[in-house]
Amino acid sequence: APRGPPLELSRLEPRRDPEAAHRALARAYARNPGSPELLIGLTSDNRGPTYFTRTTDGGATWEPARAIYDPGVNNSTIGNVIAVTPDGRFALACGHGPEPISVIELSTGGERNTFPLVQDCDAIETCVDGSVLVASTRGNVVRRLLLDDTGVLTDTGNELQITSPLNVYCAPDARTGVVLGGLGIGIVRSFSVLGLQPLAALTDPELRPLSGVFSHDGKRFFMNQWSD
Repeated sequence: APRGPPLELSRLEPRRDPEAAHRALARAYARNPGSPELLIGLTSDNRGPTYFTRTTDGGATWEPARAIYDPGVNNSTIGNVIAVTPDGRFALACGHGPEPISVIELSTGGERNTFPLVQDCDAIETCVDGSVLVASTRGNVVRRLLLDDTGVLTDTGNELQITSPLNVYCAPDARTGVVLGGLGIGIVRSFSVLGLQPLAALTDPELRPLSGVFSHDGKRFFMNQWSD
């Protein structure tokens, strides 16, 4: 498998916000390319479904929110299990159990398609090339699906094994990605999106990766950690 240069870790001093944990845990927004004035909003919390709303006046008013994906009893759609495609056409949502991935058409707010899962879905990411990355914490795996122009998901068969993946991210050019994981020993692993081939990894017992984001040029990745 191809290998990349070692990952270098630099520490930035965070600004702590003690109230952040009490706010909504997930928000995703997208503009509909067919209607520049239409802004779509998706929100969820840690106790239930994903909600859909939209505005046609630049955010001055919003349609009443309605539930568009319910993960079921004792399940949730927090944080990293909602993703909007880069073109703003679809949103993908899943629960933390093995419920199907729901593909939602943002122009209507209706479900376009579903994709069955046999493992839990703990993070989902969309890439500009149509790749959809799905992380399963209990399954210790990241899978790569493909989303076509009609909103249909197919399985590529690509898998990347990693201990307890928590979050997964695609670089802006969709050539590489980063997955955060680890149980006891934190892991930050980079990989090629095509084929999910591992490139480089950083492991550290003091590392407690939680979430992150790529820079716009895709050359840097910023990460924050769990705090006590």
